[in-house]
Amino acid sequence: EVLMFIQIEKSSSQVARQVRDNQRKLLSVDLYLRVISIKVVIKMLGKHTELKSMFQFAVKSISGVSMDTDESISLYSKIFVTGLQLDTKAWKTDDANTAGRAWLKTYLSYSMNDPLKISHIFGSESSHQFIGGNIECGLDIKSFADVRFGYHRYLNNQQIEIFTEPMYVFSANFELEKDE
Repeated sequence: EVLMFIQIEKSSSQVARQVRDNQRKLLSVDLYLRVISIKVVIKMLGKHTELKSMFQFAVKSISGVSMDTDESISLYSKIFVTGLQLDTKAWKTDDANTAGRAWLKTYLSYSMNDPLKISHIFGSESSHQFIGGNIECGLDIKSFADVRFGYHRYLNNQQIEIFTEPMYVFSANFELEKDE
């Protein structure tokens, strides 16, 4: 039995980050993302656990201002992601009604950008194509916890200083019960 889930997301967020490489500086100020996500259940690994393949296509609009020239720079980045995701049910031990999930996913990401704009930002030696390896995990339990951890590493463009080290992402949101 093959189950398929298709999701289309639209989100925007404000991002303020300073990028430095070879004395070039870019301040990112806006990010708009459009995502098409497909997940296919490959195998059930028990009553509550499933292995999924995942595919994602996104277009990201990034706008920034060069801090060197005060010039506005905008570009569209096309992103493709493929990988595997393991999902299992999770709940608080004292309350089975707090349904949630624990998950682990590993994937490769590929993004393609305008070559002229990328060379303007990072220098002529940089590729306009970015390939990354990613591992993420998390625990989401309704009305209790949402914890996520990610490890992201660019596999190419290692000559650009900001892409030589991995990026770690951690977020946590807990809802604690009040004593009455």
